[in-house]
Amino acid sequence: MKNPHYKTKLTPEHVKQINQRCKVLERYSKLSGTGLKFRPYQWAQRMVNLNKHPLAIIDGLKATIAKWFDHKDPMRSAYTYANGVVKTKSGNYREAEHVKESQ
Repeated sequence: MKNPHYKTKLTPEHVKQINQRCKVLERYSKLSGTGLKFRPYQWAQRMVNLNKHPLAIIDGLKATIAKWFDHKDPMRSAYTYANGVVKTKSGNYREAEHVKESQ
């Protein structure tokens, strides 16, 4: 069974921010001569399906955009880099929400 599109699972503001960053990364991936390939919309959908925090997904996209043309310390894989950011940030956001709810 196919999972619902991330637009149906997130708030309109989160969807807007994700779409803006996905457009930039899609352009970078198409125009980049570095050999880096990244499918940001599919990646975002996968992160939502894995129940990652929406703000962590946005942070992962932002960090990947910022790192894309870093020639001093280039990314080997945009997917690995973005996944690492989301893994860390998602846990942090979930913990912060849990602490806030328990007070």
